[in-house]
Amino acid sequence: MYTASEAEDKWRLPEGSVRQSCNRGKLKDHIGEHVKRSGKVWLVTDYVMNELFGKPKEELQMRTWNREGYKVKEKEFDHDLHAFDVIKAEDVISTITPATIEDMEQIITDLNNGEGVDGWEDGRGNTISI
Repeated sequence: MYTASEAEDKWRLPEGSVRQSCNRGKLKDHIGEHVKRSGKVWLVTDYVMNELFGKPKEELQMRTWNREGYKVKEKEFDHDLHAFDVIKAEDVISTITPATIEDMEQIITDLNNGEGVDGWEDGRGNTISI
């Protein structure tokens, strides 16, 4: 169990947001088994935080895909939406910025399947050239 403040730190949520959610938000529906109050302090479980807010940011592992002559490195971009740096000789030559989570998931699938990014569009209308 975490205090509301500890959960906010671990999940990188705004100060007071877990407490507010316990009082009148989506955590309120889980009072009992996964959300409890001890005096003036709200306590929440890993389970309910993972279910409602996803994995804590500190536990997310950013991936790297190595290709011949370059690599593609995942990085945090906009909350759950990640961008992908294309790195050649230790220099970022392009950054792929997907517009949606679905686009991001497709990029990850394509990279996991061994596809290269030469000729891809970077999300801003530019073609990547390795």
